[in-house]
Amino acid sequence: MLTVCLRITALLTLVVAGSAATAHPVSVSRTLVVLSNGSAAVTIDVFLEDLYLFHNLQSRTGRISSKEIARGIDAHRKFVAERFRIRRATGDLLKADSVTTVRFQIPENGVSVDELMKHRLTFEFNTRLDESDNVLTFEQSFSGPGGVLPAEMQLTVIQERGQLFEGQLEEEHPRTIRFDQANAPPAGNTADNLRQAWLKRRDEAAFGITSFSTVYAFLYLEPQQARLEVLIPLSTLNDAVPVSRVNPDTVTVAEQAAVKPAVVDWLRQGVLLHQGGQLLTSRTERCDVYGADLKDFALRPPAADVAFSSGRVGLIQTWPMPNEDCEITLTWNSFSNAFRGIRLVVINDSDREDPVSRVPLTATGDRNSWTWQFRSPTVVTPQRFTSPEPWYRETRIPTLSGIMVVCALFVSAIKGLKPWHRLAGTLSFLASAIALIGAPGRIVLPHGHLQLAEEEYQEVLTALLTQTYTAVSTSDEEQAYDALVFTTDENLTQEIYLSLVEGIRPQNDTGAIARINHVTVEQASPITNSELSSGTLAARVRWVVSGTVEHWGHLHERTNQFAADVEIEWTKDGWKMTALEIVDEAQVSSSLQLRQFDRDD
Repeated sequence: MLTVCLRITALLTLVVAGSAATAHPVSVSRTLVVLSNGSAAVTIDVFLEDLYLFHNLQSRTGRISSKEIARGIDAHRKFVAERFRIRRATGDLLKADSVTTVRFQIPENGVSVDELMKHRLTFEFNTRLDESDNVLTFEQSFSGPGGVLPAEMQLTVIQERGQLFEGQLEEEHPRTIRFDQANAPPAGNTADNLRQAWLKRRDEAAFGITSFSTVYAFLYLEPQQARLEVLIPLSTLNDAVPVSRVNPDTVTVAEQAAVKPAVVDWLRQGVLLHQGGQLLTSRTERCDVYGADLKDFALRPPAADVAFSSGRVGLIQTWPMPNEDCEITLTWNSFSNAFRGIRLVVINDSDREDPVSRVPLTATGDRNSWTWQFRSPTVVTPQRFTSPEPWYRETRIPTLSGIMVVCALFVSAIKGLKPWHRLAGTLSFLASAIALIGAPGRIVLPHGHLQLAEEEYQEVLTALLTQTYTAVSTSDEEQAYDALVFTTDENLTQEIYLSLVEGIRPQNDTGAIARINHVTVEQASPITNSELSSGTLAARVRWVVSGTVEHWGHLHERTNQFAADVEIEWTKDGWKMTALEIVDEAQVSSSLQLRQFDRDD
């Protein structure tokens, strides 16, 4: 209603004034973009009024001549091609590769000024897409500098017969979409289950982050920490933290580095956690600027210039949790003119009934805080692994026969006896030893290195590796090292930590905690090494470890296989690993799972 009133008021003003130089405050247009066969076909519908307003068409006695309308059409060809823009993921503009054509029949006697809204013109042009184009950004600036109100444009983007986007395209608020040139969306009359399947594939391909204009925020409530992950478009952030740049369309690597401290400070001061009246100390894990072509925000983006219109900033902030049950309140004050509210996604796996929920937070009223009850986790104390106990190779000698052999050796060593007496005595005792072999009783003589049966070896290594991985997967390195003391030699602790953490948590610098599901030792082949001490065993070990790492609303489920040369030692405190050298590593499987809401909030 407001738009209609403004338009009527402006037209009345123009008629009364009789001057075409008076600018209309609002331009209303419709744009259709059809993506197909490596091209984008653009169709823009405008009212004839736009030509009158933007190109100063002259009127006489309240009418615009056909000749003046033709002049306006020629001027508007260039206008729509320049002020409706399509950018690649890199920020580069797509250039029209065809002449802008117009569909409109100019009345011979012209058009009355008060009938401009009865006539529509259609401008059409094409632009070419590269095979690598999978992200496009749409912008419009029809009102231009000095416009009283921003121009309104209804944008529809379709691929073949399926719709990708439909909505308002506002000035200074670009729309970015991701698409697959080889996988168009289903047509509008497609069965719902087929469309849902296509949407699921689309969401998984984008790791669940499907909108380029939305502010995403995930709060992970974990036993040892709370972790906040925020993804915000540069154009939205710019209202709160101005992104200075030489080229308005691009943010360079140097400009990114310059603005990051202010962005970190904005979030750190604006999002607070309190335990009672005490402020919890936060730590910023990362602040990165992402281009439009990046999908998994857990990965560190390469240093590169990004397009301002489609670039985003990812921030991760963590708070260590207290060691007691308590009430914790989150307060959110990091808003801007373009960002007045957010639906915070809270992920808390300790809440079995509702592990994923939405918490609406707004800048108005008293609705920018949320409180939850924190339950301190049960601390599991690492235990030394003492079974199965090792054994040595051994020789069992019949007790009486052994005594006879000892006596024979003793007699043979007595020098005071005559030779034949020594010989007779020695042979007599040896004969007795042979005769008494079957007598009850045995003397056990252990010798050589300690031993374990193959199944015992696998049992020992499975226990040691499981406890080691559990220690490695904690977010607190100090706790990890404390737990590793129970399974590894103190001189090997750091080496093992660094070796194993890379295999299960390749994105460990995001602050995400890896959860270990299973560790299975598949094979343990003993290695003979004469340099090892008698209490040490060595083997080529092959094991499989499966686990999950979660961030940005999705879980990576990975199963990796390792082969390593491992040495274990039997000590007074039980088994310990004293050496571990990974010789092979392979990914057995990897899958992606998007978090789902159990109920509609």
